[in-house]
Amino acid sequence: MRTSITVAITVLVTLAVVGVFSVATSITGKTKVVTVTTIGRPSAAAGYVIAGVVDGSTLRLNNGQMLGLRDVDSPEPDKECYGDESRRALERLAQPGTTAWVLAGSSVERGTAVSGYVVVDGVFLNVELARQGAVAPYFGEQAGSFSRVILRAAREAFDGRQGLWSCPGAHLDPHKPVETGRA
Repeated sequence: MRTSITVAITVLVTLAVVGVFSVATSITGKTKVVTVTTIGRPSAAAGYVIAGVVDGSTLRLNNGQMLGLRDVDSPEPDKECYGDESRRALERLAQPGTTAWVLAGSSVERGTAVSGYVVVDGVFLNVELARQGAVAPYFGEQAGSFSRVILRAAREAFDGRQGLWSCPGAHLDPHKPVETGRA
């Protein structure tokens, strides 16, 4: 419980500095949910319309671009343990036609792909999917501003062997892409 409160406070303080989002937490038994709600129209975020889901950490946008969730990685669907479940977890949270808000200053462009911290319908996807065990933290060359929050959420799922952390080949190492073994 202390970890969830710390995560919520960290997210609240960080987002309050941006001045765009407020955070609400609800704790029901052992289930801890961190949701991000917008205050009015998020002026410090870029909005993109979702066309579909590629995998558990990548959205396909109506403009043809791919939008990756920053600081997380997911198992490959149809190939790795928990890959299909990871994709379905993102599909439940990011329906086609809804708007994905990318927090200002969090996006990184690579050709036709963008990655960033993404909020859809009030849910901070990067953190929520890590909390569910649907994605693993992966910071690549440089960790972003929410990397510690994502790592804490993933560690909670890892400790409970939730989601991809139930796969025999899964290891929590934010400096390496996730590997969960064969499907």
